[in-house]
Amino acid sequence: MAAPPPLPASTTPRRPRWPYALLVAVVAGLAGFGWWLVHPPVPGARPPSLVIPTRTTVAGRPTRPTTTTTTAPNRTTVPPPPPGAGGQPAGVYVTNDLGRPLAADVLQGDVVTGGMLRLTWSELEVGDDRWDWSALDAATATAAAADKRLLLAIVAGGATPSYVYDRHVAKLDFTIVAHQGDAANCTSVSMPPPWDATYLSLVDRLAHRVADHLSTTGHLGLVQQVKVTGINQTTAELRLPADPGLSTAQSGCPASNALATWQAAGYSPELIMEAFRANARSWATAFPAAALDTAILPKQSLPDLDASGPTARAGDATLTEMMTWASTTYGARFAVSYNALKLGIGSPLGSHREQGIPIGFQIAENQFGNPTCAGVELAKGRPTSDCSPEAYRQAIDLGQRQGMAWLEVFQNTVRSYRDQTRVAARALEK
Repeated sequence: MAAPPPLPASTTPRRPRWPYALLVAVVAGLAGFGWWLVHPPVPGARPPSLVIPTRTTVAGRPTRPTTTTTTAPNRTTVPPPPPGAGGQPAGVYVTNDLGRPLAADVLQGDVVTGGMLRLTWSELEVGDDRWDWSALDAATATAAAADKRLLLAIVAGGATPSYVYDRHVAKLDFTIVAHQGDAANCTSVSMPPPWDATYLSLVDRLAHRVADHLSTTGHLGLVQQVKVTGINQTTAELRLPADPGLSTAQSGCPASNALATWQAAGYSPELIMEAFRANARSWATAFPAAALDTAILPKQSLPDLDASGPTARAGDATLTEMMTWASTTYGARFAVSYNALKLGIGSPLGSHREQGIPIGFQIAENQFGNPTCAGVELAKGRPTSDCSPEAYRQAIDLGQRQGMAWLEVFQNTVRSYRDQTRVAARALEK
């Protein structure tokens, strides 16, 4: 039996599919535009990966915060440093006081290796994306004229510009007693939650604006090391108010309960860890040829809080996790420093040195301001600690025995201890 003849081809034309694809694209575009209207980007910022806390209320009372993770596509990986990047400083670097210029008389000559420039975010960004570069330009010109390189630290946190709070960023107020509760008076400090998404984006913009300006002026290559800042109190150290309200200044002023303030803001070790990662990526990307450093307090630099509430040594554990992550991520490009080198400090960076992390020190300014002991705390009219040139030399020897790669000293210290500083610089530069 013969096979049936084939069916005739359909004469009906196939309906093109492009109108459906076009409709899908239009709907997706409108959805994206609507999201942009609700979440406008920060001009010039490169938003990092964030963990953003949200809070709900029940009968007007806040409940325990939940978290939502938002990952930006250009922050999912850490870019590798270019060849030759990240060489840690070696020698003695003279630092300015915050709000004062880096003086030429201490930077020129052979006494110091280079300079350590400290600035605040609020003195650089005087309005939303409006910048005053005069302090930065003066310092880089001084360093260039002296043929010296710079370590750079820009304090954020407590030095956040006021306009940031106009962007619906919370403002947290603290009363602190400095020097681990041994200061003469209290200090009022305000700062955003370091994990706030807008705050992190603006810190990122800060890092890139500074680097872009230095590139424009031809001075980007002067920056040998940049400090990872963003989690700061009043200095470049990684530090947050952490007093549970137990300290009282010598004047009788009590510290506020920082733990209660952080708990109300939704603090957690996970959030502060994500904030540190975001800060590190910002500075590392903005300054790809510079080494990185975080100045720390080995104890009580972060609130002793975890998911269960106040917990002894929780802050120290979080700090250790931060330093381990940074060392693993950036290798020898990352270092840790301690800002109070003096006799009797023990070994504050010993555990980090054992991990192979390069370490540096900053001399204790309140002890070694000058050999006449001016500015040193007095008891019954006499200095409470030895600030002689010999004590200064012994403190430097202590740092060298502990493996410091570089030493930061203040301008008055250089002027007062020139010979000892010169000897230390040559020894560390080898």
